[in-house]
Amino acid sequence: MEAIEKYSVTPISFGDFENGGLELPFSLEGIRVDSIEGLLRPEHFAVWKHFVSGDSVDRLGRAKVALVHRFASGYVMGKDEEDSKDLLLKAFVCLRIVKPTRTPFSLVQYRATKDGNIDVFSALIAG
Repeated sequence: MEAIEKYSVTPISFGDFENGGLELPFSLEGIRVDSIEGLLRPEHFAVWKHFVSGDSVDRLGRAKVALVHRFASGYVMGKDEEDSKDLLLKAFVCLRIVKPTRTPFSLVQYRATKDGNIDVFSALIAG
């Protein structure tokens, strides 16, 4: 089975990253802190429009910085996708302990398409 390059992203909001205080990208054992400005657009979430508020989708679209985990797995979702979600959740919780924030945990998983776009296949969006 062919392995497909996939990504999990969790938007974060910390002034040091957003105000140019730290250089991006920045890595932490398999997780990058990187710019996602302009990556996520409302049309990527059309499938979930009846289940997710427009405000939540707009918040994702305005996200500038995120935890990014790059991984490879088959076409069907399985353990690799769940492991990636778990890793980003744990990293997000650790960051909240270090610097409390009101930013809710959200996670988007996508694969890059051959034409340079993204195909969102999983989303956990806090409202």
